[in-house]
Amino acid sequence: MVYTGMSSREKNQKEAKMKFAKLLILSAVLVFFIGADKVRVETEVPEGVSIASGDITQGSLQILKDDKTLELPLKHTDVDAYVTGYIARVNVTQHFTNPYKEPIEAVYVFPLPENAAVDAMTMKIGERVIKGVIKKREEAREIYEQAIQQGKTASLLEQERPNIFTQTVGNIMPGDDIYIEISYVQDLAYDHGSYEYTFPMVVGPRFIPGEPTGSKQGGGWAEDTEEVPDASRITPPVLKPEYRSGHDISLKLTVDAGVPIQNFSCPSHDIDQQVKGESQVVVQIKKGDQIPNKDFIFRYDVAGSKPEYALLTHSREAGDGYFMLMIQPKASFKIAEITPRELVFVVDRSGSMSGFPIQKVKETMKLCVENLHPDDYFQVIAFSYSAERFAPSPVPNTPENVKKAIAYIESLDGSGGTEMLTGVNEALSVDRDPARKRRRFVLFMSDGYVGNEAEIIAAIEAKLEGARVFSFGVGSSVNRYLLEGMARAGRGYATYCRQDEDPAAAVQLFYDRIAKPFLMDIEIDWGGLEVKEVFPTTIPDLFAAQPVIIHGRYTKPGSAVIKVKGKVRGKPVIQEIAVVFPKEKSEHDVIATLWARTKIFYLSDQMYHGQDEDIVNEITELALKYRIMSKYTSFVAVSEEVRNVDGKLETVQVPVPIPEGVSYEGVFGEEEADMGYYGGMGRALKSAQYATREKAPVPLSGITQNAAGQKPALVGSVSFETPTVLGGLSADDVTKTLEGIEDKLTDIYERYLAKDASIEGRTVFGIAVKPDGSIEAVVVKSSTLDNEDFEKALVKELGKLRFPAPSDGGKVIITVAVVFET
Repeated sequence: MVYTGMSSREKNQKEAKMKFAKLLILSAVLVFFIGADKVRVETEVPEGVSIASGDITQGSLQILKDDKTLELPLKHTDVDAYVTGYIARVNVTQHFTNPYKEPIEAVYVFPLPENAAVDAMTMKIGERVIKGVIKKREEAREIYEQAIQQGKTASLLEQERPNIFTQTVGNIMPGDDIYIEISYVQDLAYDHGSYEYTFPMVVGPRFIPGEPTGSKQGGGWAEDTEEVPDASRITPPVLKPEYRSGHDISLKLTVDAGVPIQNFSCPSHDIDQQVKGESQVVVQIKKGDQIPNKDFIFRYDVAGSKPEYALLTHSREAGDGYFMLMIQPKASFKIAEITPRELVFVVDRSGSMSGFPIQKVKETMKLCVENLHPDDYFQVIAFSYSAERFAPSPVPNTPENVKKAIAYIESLDGSGGTEMLTGVNEALSVDRDPARKRRRFVLFMSDGYVGNEAEIIAAIEAKLEGARVFSFGVGSSVNRYLLEGMARAGRGYATYCRQDEDPAAAVQLFYDRIAKPFLMDIEIDWGGLEVKEVFPTTIPDLFAAQPVIIHGRYTKPGSAVIKVKGKVRGKPVIQEIAVVFPKEKSEHDVIATLWARTKIFYLSDQMYHGQDEDIVNEITELALKYRIMSKYTSFVAVSEEVRNVDGKLETVQVPVPIPEGVSYEGVFGEEEADMGYYGGMGRALKSAQYATREKAPVPLSGITQNAAGQKPALVGSVSFETPTVLGGLSADDVTKTLEGIEDKLTDIYERYLAKDASIEGRTVFGIAVKPDGSIEAVVVKSSTLDNEDFEKALVKELGKLRFPAPSDGGKVIITVAVVFET
């Protein structure tokens, strides 16, 4: 689009003044659309590229290499993952470059797995390699800022959520190539005999609830709110689907299973594969599938019987050590009867679910309803801005009720914001009939695109009351941190399904598990072994064939037969496991890293209901000791060479693609999409930041209307205040043009007054006029009308205006207030 910062290299003073006047207009366009704090314009462009004229960004330099590809600082990401057993070591290299004429600072918000323990970062400039150091977050930020002011190149890695990180690289000089390598370890998901490795590639657009605070910590499209005070740090600018950032990704995964690999699949990407013997396979993403807009997912099974346990240890010279124990209870429990059940299916029908995701949810929901047990009761709840029930209370599984439920499901459409807390409260507050003594199972279907994760997880913990909550992630890049947290708080489990996968297997697994008795009240008798700081502190209930991974420390070596004790339908069950904690020093130091990461995870869980400074300090000290990322610790790397002598630089927010299968219009609204800017920049609807309309599902009983008692039509008055004009149009020209549609606006006003007699107030519109006098965009800058449909109708009508062509041949920005009275 346009770029900021007036060039000082203009030789002709007259031309410079003319260009400066035009830049003021273009800068105003940026502020008009997005309210950016900083506005920069680049007047000199490298050869072979052109300035984009379609999209407007959040304070970003932006150049088009061709009609649809933007040239930005992040050029390429390379992922090299090595899996052995059920632990992965992953190196991620981000290649930053500078295609502009001045020094820049690049800010990139990106995802990593929610259970990743990030334990290293390095920065490479030419032949120099600078090793990052771990510091308290505030201290790391101070070190970075000081280095930037001194003209040194520096990088800063910060954690916003367990699965969202911000990489900031400052003083990237023109023509630079800077490589940032991030390294982490994680344990793999293992469930029902299958391993899964996942690498997330894009941060999906989050719905941000709450009232804006009026400040922004970061450069994202959302304002910080009372409920999500760091919203601007987790909402990177989003490219329209027809544009690309020029950033691509390569990924190589080596799996060394140690035992024969039976079969493997990659549902997310086209891959090249190389099988090396029975137990090793190497896969790479094909070059034609390297757009980072979806999670990479690789699943594999190993031959032989499923292990009942697996133990990994790391011992230190002092004789103490760390362990990682995976336990999978025997699945040979006898089933005498099916426990009476009440199933509550909760469907996210917000804007981000529009299109393919909502269709997949409908398909999944129908399978769920059609496969109910004959004695089950069920309920369907749909939510976006608000939540509604299919029926007043859970209904019995009868052919008639199933038919009605399927019709209701078919009527659902994806629109509106993701007020998931409303869905949680509705699902867990449904009245139960004590006489039926039914166990409640709640299944949430969502992409998890919200910013208030902690609040949602806390609500589940507080309202559970014996129910079990399961999450079903639908989409190509879901928020696994939230969905896993919901399942953990709800003592259930999480399942995932891409929009192009058959959900039948996942639905069948869900029913298989809840149909069988599960192991409850689990305890471990360590048989005299001296262990401490074992996590989870309370082992969750385990469903059939569901494993649990336990991280802990031992104070001295030894061997014993430990006993895993639990109850199945009230009857005691014991499983014995022989374990050895070795004395010899071992090299598996990642076990200590994973233990520390797990402890931080569970300490953080204690703050879902509010921050505790003692816990914050404990997490900080633990992260510093074990050299791992946390919300309170960051990696920083500084080159000692002063490279930017005058200290000036431009900040570039790296935009991200919309996730595969997600509707841009569904998330940000059709009007914002038509305007051609990133989204989330317009006025927040219903005090929440997704610019989409909510569509109500079709009621099963039909629509009833009361036509009696009609009131006489109200007469409305519309008046314009004096407009503010920036550009080559006079105030008189603008006023005359606006007065020409006064009658039309009055007609629209009276039409809406017939529906809502309380509509009165003042609305301030921003209008961008093209060089030919036609309208580029109209946005609501502020309003007291409190009627979104009316405001949208006004925006649509104002978009039909035609002004005289501006005298200077440039764009014009108009700000005008319209008053509506009865």
